Amino acid sequence: MDAFSGYLRGLLGRAVQVERGGPEACQGWLQAVCSDYLTLRAEDCSDLYLPLRHIRSVTPFPDLPPLDAAPEADLPATFAALLAASIGRTVRLYHAGPEVSFGLLRDCASDHLIMEALTGENVCYTLFHIRSLHLPSGELHGAFPAPSTEPLQGR
Repeated sequence: MDAFSGYLRGLLGRAVQVERGGPEACQGWLQAVCSDYLTLRAEDCSDLYLPLRHIRSVTPFPDLPPLDAAPEADLPATFAALLAASIGRTVRLYHAGPEVSFGLLRDCASDHLIMEALTGENVCYTLFHIRSLHLPSGELHGAFPAPSTEPLQGR
């Protein structure tokens, strides 16, 4: 464990603000620190997963009460494995600055993923440029049909 991960583990369960560079910051309760990402619980009880490579700083909010941290054993070990485990779920991806994409995660490989956008088109994103994955708590679930079992056909 490196010093940064050790510092983050000391903040488990506490309210924090995470700076990702530029005007982008997110707030929530630090739930887990995995090998290459961390998990925040937002006020709406949704989960936000942030790759450590995109984090500039983490600042605790000492005035807010802590929450119980999630057991790390329940989480995939890496960000790529987390994405693969989220196939078939409606997700929100933050990438390339303030850009946000909503859609159904269709496939994930070692260096990219394919998401079905709200327009019905499949869009490919490189994993390196994904700044966070947001799994909404119910408001978007069911917005897409169940994942197709047919292979993707060049869409």
